[in-house]
Amino acid sequence: MSHPAPYPVSLADEITRQLGQLADHLSQLPPPQAAQVIARVLDPDAGVLGGVTHLVATGSVFAKDQAERGTLPAEVWLALGRASNELHDITLDLDEHQDTLQRVGTQPAPTAAKLPALAPLVVRRCQVGLSWLRTGGHHPATTAGGLSACASSLRAPACRAVLARCH
Repeated sequence: MSHPAPYPVSLADEITRQLGQLADHLSQLPPPQAAQVIARVLDPDAGVLGGVTHLVATGSVFAKDQAERGTLPAEVWLALGRASNELHDITLDLDEHQDTLQRVGTQPAPTAAKLPALAPLVVRRCQVGLSWLRTGGHHPATTAGGLSACASSLRAPACRAVLARCH
């Protein structure tokens, strides 16, 4: 019996490379586009997660056959079966959020004039940083390492937006 061509191995390598590229692109996309990409990736029938789940399930069937022949330890088959079941459960859990992701992905991007609401923690950290600036760095938060928290808060884009609103 001849060995299969190396195409499946190179295909697996290419898919892995493309997934890395997709992750890199995803981190740079505006929220609506990122939501569209995530929705497609998580689609249980036609998405990457569904495909990976199917691939692991197929690997489990292979491992079972090989374990029965004695060429693979049964632990490999059991581990792949467990991974397949867990991926299936994760796919079902994430499928519940498909509609939300698709809705976010079809909403128009917010205009530049409308600033997003800031989380209370961001506002508080920025207020502390603003107080620190106004007092020339002599704010109670500067004790016991608070200075680094204030300084790092002031570098955050969200905090700069709060400071712009406060002035």
